[in-house]
Amino acid sequence: MRNKVKKLLVSIIIVHYETYKATFDLIKSLGKSGSVEVLVMDNSSKNLLYKKLLKEKVSNVRYFHLKKNLGYAGAINAGIQQSQGEWVMVLNNDTITSIRNILRLISSAKKKGCTVAVPKLSGKNGDIQNNIGYFDDFFTHPINFLFARPRIVNASNIKKPCLCDVATGGAILFHKSIIKKIGSWDDTFFMYFEDIDFCYRLYKAQTKILYEPSVTIKHLESLTANRNPEQKMKNYSRSRNLYIIKHRGYISKVVNDLFKIF
Repeated sequence: MRNKVKKLLVSIIIVHYETYKATFDLIKSLGKSGSVEVLVMDNSSKNLLYKKLLKEKVSNVRYFHLKKNLGYAGAINAGIQQSQGEWVMVLNNDTITSIRNILRLISSAKKKGCTVAVPKLSGKNGDIQNNIGYFDDFFTHPINFLFARPRIVNASNIKKPCLCDVATGGAILFHKSIIKKIGSWDDTFFMYFEDIDFCYRLYKAQTKILYEPSVTIKHLESLTANRNPEQKMKNYSRSRNLYIIKHRGYISKVVNDLFKIF
């Protein structure tokens, strides 16, 4: 595994948890580049992926077995600490793309003067996923404002690059300076809402996200979470409550429990 320190343009962080084929397929789809490093942060209890990488003689990744499940945000933070790139690209392990696509996304972000960018996401059948949105002020949508609830938009209608407030964390690019500006990903969100929280902090820091529809990444969606639907719902509910309490207070959480607004 490559561990040599050198100045790199981008560090690609992949969070892995026991969905071996998906992670391996993503690594194979990326390819290699001298200006890019691929970091695999393994939340699994055993380092079986590492053994598979060795067996298949995969040499274009830096592998880190975290020994305990840090959750999605915790693993991202661990990856950022180890990363050597000027930019960071976080990819769900159920995505398929190439380094060329990521370099195109960086190029577009630089041209637009943006420090955060996301691609268009397409599903297994080519359907465009709604991975972006906005945070409303009180006068635009008082309920959204009162619960810091994002308004997701129909991405299939967007044909040109545009600025947005919210992006899902399945594929998100940001410059390292963002971490100094708003802090790390909040690892109290074990799974779900860590991306919305990250975007809300960007929003409060008046940092827009570039949506670049000319760059498409395939996203198969929730392969890890869907292995246990009951646990998935528990994680979602817990993280939603944490998010509401963090940004709007405990009373808002109680109101939401009563009326199921969010």
